[in-house]
Amino acid sequence: MPGRSKNEKYNNIKKKKLEVTVDELCKGYPEEFKDFMNYCRKLSFTEDPDYKLMIGFFEGCMKKNGFDPKVCDFIWN
Repeated sequence: MPGRSKNEKYNNIKKKKLEVTVDELCKGYPEEFKDFMNYCRKLSFTEDPDYKLMIGFFEGCMKKNGFDPKVCDFIWN
């Protein structure tokens, strides 16, 4: 995102991030991507994430879509 200064550029990036909905961002991807983004957006700045929950989003999604979670070589189509 362009800006006349570093501060303006970062403000433009922030504005765009706030404008894009999770539905738009995750369109065409498995539902678990949206679940992950919603979870992350609800975290406070100082809150520790529940990593087991987040890993569970993607491991469950991988299994549901025929991927082996133990193999790190995959592409979401």
